[in-house]
Amino acid sequence: MTLLPVAASLLRVGTELEIDAGMGFSVPPIVFTGLVAPSGSKKSPIQRQILGPLSLLQAEADQEYEYAASEYEVDLRDWEQTRVEDRGIRPRKPMPREYHTSDATREAIVLSEHASRTPAFSPSSQSGAFW
Repeated sequence: MTLLPVAASLLRVGTELEIDAGMGFSVPPIVFTGLVAPSGSKKSPIQRQILGPLSLLQAEADQEYEYAASEYEVDLRDWEQTRVEDRGIRPRKPMPREYHTSDATREAIVLSEHASRTPAFSPSSQSGAFW
């Protein structure tokens, strides 16, 4: 059950499942699962094993974003200090890439909408929520 929502997160944002073509009924492929078991039954090790590769990708993406954000700040400062007639196109602010999140706030959802794929979501075990 832990693998299913992670695999579903590989689908591109905006993907829809066509349920009935005649009626034009389609739905987003949102997958919610629940991993419920007694304490000590190895829930967390399973989740860490499956989410491990995503965590590594997330760490790399975070470093790339920090570098791009610092470059953006320098480029923006240079652009702002250039005369208006010589400016050219305003530098674009980089967007962070989310592979994995445990943040279910509206802000996190907005960030995921800017991603090409929906990030996998797993709340912390202390939050009282589950997959």
